[in-house]
Amino acid sequence: MRLIWGVMRWGVWGANLNPTQVRSLIETGLENGITDYDHADIYGGYTTEALFGNALEGHSSLRDKLTLITKCGIAYPHDSQPQLKLKHYNTSGAYMRHRVEESLRFLRTDYIDRLLIHRPDVLLDGEEVAQTVEDLKKSGKIRSFACLIFLQPKPKCCANARLWKSIRWKYTRYTCCRLKTALWINASSTTGPQPHGHPWQEGRCSTPPLNANNAWQRP
Repeated sequence: MRLIWGVMRWGVWGANLNPTQVRSLIETGLENGITDYDHADIYGGYTTEALFGNALEGHSSLRDKLTLITKCGIAYPHDSQPQLKLKHYNTSGAYMRHRVEESLRFLRTDYIDRLLIHRPDVLLDGEEVAQTVEDLKKSGKIRSFACLIFLQPKPKCCANARLWKSIRWKYTRYTCCRLKTALWINASSTTGPQPHGHPWQEGRCSTPPLNANNAWQRP
C-alpha cells in the first residue's frame, strides 16, 4: 500500500499552518516513508499550493524526494479569481494549461509529477484534452496524467482512445490516504508523530467522511 498525504486541510480551509510547520510535516512524512502529496489548484481558495511551495523555498533538496500530485478542472469562484462568477467544470485546453502554469508557480517547481482532472466533465473534449496532455508532457511540465474518480467501465467521454491511453488506469486506481493533520502537528517532539487509526480507501480517490467530532471515519 502506498500512502498519499492530502493537503486540503493544511491551509486556510483547516489547520492554517505556516510554511515552517508545513516543512516540518513534509520532513516528518519522509521519515515515515510518505513521499506523495495530493494538492488541487482550488484548495484554500487557491492558496494551499503556494503555502506548500513557500515551505519548499530554500530547501530544493526536498523537492527531489517528493511526488507532487495536483488537480485542475473545477473553476471555483473566489476573490482572487474575479472572472469566475459561477462554480463550474472547465477542462478546456486553455484552462488546463493556465492552471498548470499557476500550480508550477505556486508550488515553486519546474514540473508536476501527476496532473489529475478533478472531476469527470460531461462536456470534456477528448481530443482537446489528449492534445493538451501530450503538449504538457513534451514540455516537461507534467510527467503523468489521470482523471479522478474515472471508474470502469470507461465513461462515454473517454471513448476517445488517445485520451484513455493518456489517463492510464494504473494512475487512477491508487490508494488514497488522507491523514488528519492535527494528529501530526500536535505530537510532541519527544514522541514524534502518531499517525494511527487513519482510514483509507483502495480503488478510487475519495475523502472519507467526518463524524460529529470532526474525526475521520472508517469506510
